[in-house]
Amino acid sequence: MNLEQLKRFVLPVMALMGGAALSLASHPATVRTQVLTLPPARLEIANKYVCDNDPENMFCLEQRYQELALAKGVKAAVVGVEAAYVLDRQVRDNCHEIMHAIGRTAADNAKDIDDAYAKGNNFCSSGYYHGVMESIMLRLGPANLETAIPLVCTSVRNKAPYSLSHHNCLHGLGHGIMDVKQGDIFASLRLCDLAGNTWEQEWCYSGVYMQNQMNEMDTDHDTAYLKADDPMYPCGIVGEVYRYQCYLMQAGHALRLAHDDADLVFRECANLESQYQLPCYQSMGYAMVGTNSDDTAGATSDCATGPTQEARENCVAGAVRNLVTFYHDMGHATGFCDTLDAFLQLICLNDVSEDFSTLNTDPLRVFGIQTGLLW
Repeated sequence: MNLEQLKRFVLPVMALMGGAALSLASHPATVRTQVLTLPPARLEIANKYVCDNDPENMFCLEQRYQELALAKGVKAAVVGVEAAYVLDRQVRDNCHEIMHAIGRTAADNAKDIDDAYAKGNNFCSSGYYHGVMESIMLRLGPANLETAIPLVCTSVRNKAPYSLSHHNCLHGLGHGIMDVKQGDIFASLRLCDLAGNTWEQEWCYSGVYMQNQMNEMDTDHDTAYLKADDPMYPCGIVGEVYRYQCYLMQAGHALRLAHDDADLVFRECANLESQYQLPCYQSMGYAMVGTNSDDTAGATSDCATGPTQEARENCVAGAVRNLVTFYHDMGHATGFCDTLDAFLQLICLNDVSEDFSTLNTDPLRVFGIQTGLLW
């Protein structure tokens, strides 16, 4: 794909992301209530695409929903995930990754990028749109990356700067660069430096680090940039400009290594340089909710074990961030706050209100990029 083809294929959707794509951001406020009202057709979709709980579970789920997208259409696959989400713990735990896979399939088979975006929504933390961006970057290939990266998100930047759509474009860009570079985290981070200003670079870095984590969990990929004997690797060896986003993402890996022993990971965060302790604590809360998606009591009890009030507050902040961005409503995050003690509950509710009110206009605050104002 040459530069002129890139402009014709990519730039129109970036305009859409600034407008129409935002209108797709909402899904039912309380997803679990759908289990009582799912029409038979949706139940049939949900029940057909179920994977056994096996070591290749994520690959199985991704493949099955990609098959559904090809057989019944992309919208049917999205509806299928939404339906299965309320019935199947495996789908809940892997929902974001599944939506990535559907997005990739949509873009691979779309007549143009507008067509791909129009069929998706922001369910499960916008994974669909991130997957679309992965497909775009793979289509471009290694030879076009340096030319394409500064251009890909230009239109949405002009139409809706610093918006959720702008963030999704850049975060998905990071995922896609990692796919093209075959998981080379250092090369991918350097390419993200071409994405634009510091804010744009940071969001691209976030996609790189999330893809590295996803590669660890997906048997169809592999990563040399996570270590079993060093839960914070590679955060300590990447350039300093890349470290903050790394620590905001790293606790998921650390918790897996620790078999969800929150006390151990809190200690590992506390041993970091002071400027990286808070994002590490936030990453813990984010990851805890991710592994307790239908039972936030687990995250509540784990955050409560934090060694300091600062650690506990930032753990809660990370959990809130996950819930607000995942569900695009206040209800789930508020329900989490209700499980906390009185002092943390007040802080938590304030986080929910501010994060939700700024989600579509200022994700800089919601995601805690290096402002010094971490919730």
